[in-house]
Amino acid sequence: MGPALASGSGKDGAREREPIDDPIPGGIRNGAIQVELQTVSEGNGLTAPNWGTFAPGQPQTLYVVDQDGPLWAVDLRSGGKALCMNTRDLLVPLFPGDERGFLGAAFHPQFMSNGLVYTYTSEPCAECNPLGQPNHRTVIREWRLAAIPASFPRGPVSEDPATAACQPRMLREVYTFIQPQFNHNGGAIFFGTRADERNLLYVTSGDGGWAADQDGEIG
Repeated sequence: MGPALASGSGKDGAREREPIDDPIPGGIRNGAIQVELQTVSEGNGLTAPNWGTFAPGQPQTLYVVDQDGPLWAVDLRSGGKALCMNTRDLLVPLFPGDERGFLGAAFHPQFMSNGLVYTYTSEPCAECNPLGQPNHRTVIREWRLAAIPASFPRGPVSEDPATAACQPRMLREVYTFIQPQFNHNGGAIFFGTRADERNLLYVTSGDGGWAADQDGEIG
């Protein structure tokens, strides 16, 4: 890794380049920890998985958020999966390259006793289109799941909400806010990990859209 260059303006207005010291002299050496990736599940209904999380008390089940609506429960031992719930009917219509949709899920720290899970979805908003761009409102919803998936079939699984293995019941909207455009919308939600914040739900919102800002510049 060699020195980088910075741009600046000279007295005559021309752009000049000045060297910047190498921030990591000597390069980056391999460490003792090695990482290997292994495919757990693919295809057969998985469309655009963007978030994976675990429910307390279920170390062998990975819950996978699929952008177009489903929350899948994936068995890490077999790779089979079950449809836990499907938020598709709540979402704005999605198009290729869209960054809206079903973007996050988080299980309550006492999930095994109260069955609570929280979702982050992009939903229609007729009154929030100030820039003429595809827009929506982000909604954090609270659900109670009445069941834990008992089987994890291999291959295609029905995405009909009526077949949802977790038997979800929506309890309330916890929070909602307007997102003016279709991208930069965050989506991660999670509970704190320290003892004094285990009951705090953290929500990432993104900056609301566009490549540079909300005024049409492409950066």
